[in-house]
Amino acid sequence: MTGPSENLFFVRHGQTDWNAETRYQGITDTTLSEIGIEQARANAALLQSQLRELGIEQDQITLMTSPLLRAKQTATIIGESFTPELTPVENKSFRELSMGRWEGLTSHEVKERHYEERKSRKLDRWAFKPLGGESMAERSQVIENALLELPANTVLVTHCVVLRVIFHLLGGLSEQDATAVETPHVAIWCWKSDKLHRQAQK
Repeated sequence: MTGPSENLFFVRHGQTDWNAETRYQGITDTTLSEIGIEQARANAALLQSQLRELGIEQDQITLMTSPLLRAKQTATIIGESFTPELTPVENKSFRELSMGRWEGLTSHEVKERHYEERKSRKLDRWAFKPLGGESMAERSQVIENALLELPANTVLVTHCVVLRVIFHLLGGLSEQDATAVETPHVAIWCWKSDKLHRQAQK
């Protein structure tokens, strides 16, 4: 894809109870756990450090979020780290992908109930979707179009699978390699000078 604006910052939402229980969340509107709240605060501090290093002022920042609650809560905590605080703008293009009938199930439960479906996922994770769900292949164009519309110095709070699509679009990874990249809850990915850099918690 043609490169988007400079200085885009990508953040995954903090942990939820379903994350801790390894349940598929998709578009189910879960909330942050206490650990997730602390992770969001850690990301806020990490972001502020990175902005200082780059010399980016608050009035240059656009704070954007997926419309799902766990992302909005994370974005609100990040916004509160600014003075005056920033109000997140919702963008539905960056919501998590639906996991259809897998939502609410653990990996073990999916294996028991939908074994053949789970087995087919291993063959092509990029194009795979559970019954009633979405694939990364289907959402890729929507996410690409939305990335190209982001103004410079946007901070985007989004989700694991959306980040993996972004790693393919901006990070130069193949479709299949991107599907396996880890997306920790405390990390900032910055698109700068045609490269995707990651800064993790020390």
